[in-house]
Amino acid sequence: MSAMIAEEERAEGLPLREEAEGGTSEGAAPAENVPVDDAGAEDEVPGMAEACRRFPMPTEEEAAHALRELSWGEQFVASRMFPSKGGTDLYLYSLRSAALFLLDGDRAHIGKGSDQEIKLIDVDGFVSWVRDVVGDGPLADAMDEDCPPDDPYHDRLQAVQRLIDLRMVQYGGLW
Repeated sequence: MSAMIAEEERAEGLPLREEAEGGTSEGAAPAENVPVDDAGAEDEVPGMAEACRRFPMPTEEEAAHALRELSWGEQFVASRMFPSKGGTDLYLYSLRSAALFLLDGDRAHIGKGSDQEIKLIDVDGFVSWVRDVVGDGPLADAMDEDCPPDDPYHDRLQAVQRLIDLRMVQYGGLW
């Protein structure tokens, strides 16, 4: 059982799920002996430890600022191309929408011929947008470091996707 669920059940005065079922999680101490704090939460969220090694943990205010909806003129323009159908431009008005676009592997159908989706972004422009418009300097710095201009586009795009995925883990429920 996750610490967040246990904390919510305690806050609402509900018996813990394991206590109600008469047991505890496999290999875990009884729930009443397990402290629930922010330090333990890092270990429970997949990817959080790696994300925290890569980026400083954002405050709630920093996360809210980075994930806010942007206004007209602040958007980032990305493209999506299907070899059999042509391409379309996408206007991304938040880091959240950029993450959804870049991390959507289910629609990519890689290797399926005419159904293949090709995601196109100006990597250097995206890094600048993240730094200057979105306001997430640590993410932009990591992308600068991991996406050298001499690398092939596919490698740079994969590095951007990996870093966005890690940063979104830190933003957690806010995104």
